[in-house]
Amino acid sequence: MFESAIWEAVVGIGMRWLHIGSALVAIGGTVVMMLVIWPGLNVDDAEAGDLLKRDGVLDWLDRRFGVLYYASLGGLAFSGLYQWVMLANDHARAGRLAEMLLLVKVTLAMVLFGMAWVEAVGMWQAPARVRLTWRLVVGASIVMIAGAVRYVRLSGG
Repeated sequence: MFESAIWEAVVGIGMRWLHIGSALVAIGGTVVMMLVIWPGLNVDDAEAGDLLKRDGVLDWLDRRFGVLYYASLGGLAFSGLYQWVMLANDHARAGRLAEMLLLVKVTLAMVLFGMAWVEAVGMWQAPARVRLTWRLVVGASIVMIAGAVRYVRLSGG
């Protein structure tokens, strides 16, 4: 039916798309909520009640977005593990810097998954804007380190 090399290329491209698409959903959705929706809630901050309403709307949106966010984290974990196994030799050839950057990236990804878990089981009761800020900081750090890993790997170290 398919030659092995063609099938491997199709699966590899599909996994890369899944990884990038999942990252876009997770980080992009968080960016939209923090930088567009939160400031766009046109409420007078002078009154504490209005701030609570704003927090309530953001909490509601975060719960609605949560299903998509958790699904995207699952896509990131699945495709990331696949790519880690498939690119292991490339990272080893690129040297210690690539391996150390990859270790930091994976460690931050585990922190992000841990944050999602404590949110999902209700152990983290912080306001949505606090949780979203942490998601954004950790997620953006992962994306920046991923760019550095790719550069080091493709440049040969």
